[in-house]
Amino acid sequence: MIQKDIIQRLIHQISIVLARMIGKEPKEQLMILEEYFEQQNGLSSKGMDGVSNENLLNYLSKEMNLNVYQIEAVAGALNARGDVFLKEQKIDQASKDFERAILLLDYVDTETSTFSFDRNDLIASIADKLKQVI
Repeated sequence: MIQKDIIQRLIHQISIVLARMIGKEPKEQLMILEEYFEQQNGLSSKGMDGVSNENLLNYLSKEMNLNVYQIEAVAGALNARGDVFLKEQKIDQASKDFERAILLLDYVDTETSTFSFDRNDLIASIADKLKQVI
């Protein structure tokens, strides 16, 4: 029951962030996502972007002490940021965010005992976007 409450709270938070982004200019959308990283997870884009893909999971789970559900929310935000970069034709940044989102979602998938169709659909969707930009 506690897990379900945590998941629902995190989904609600990321939904609010995504709703705030609607109709905004890309620069504003990136600021909204940065606020989310900072306020909800104690992260900064600069700090996270400075970590290699190989060390990202260790950074989030060990150094930042995020649980799997928070990591899943970070993956969703990275996906959203990748979409913003894609609209701005910043292909390298979009690709990096999409790759990282998939990496994090795959980790969550292996660490949780709950199968999620939504998570698998999101992974497939991000993989499709990644194929388009590579």
